[in-house]
Amino acid sequence: MKAKNLYELVWVLQEVCGKANGRLTLWERRNIQW
Repeated sequence: MKAKNLYELVWVLQEVCGKANGRLTLWERRNIQW
């Protein structure tokens, strides 16, 4: 469980950092590729 929570936290940080920098996040880029 802890590993899963840590993984989710990393994604949240990437989302926040990506939006703060005005760039597409990895998640958004992946969605566009699909």
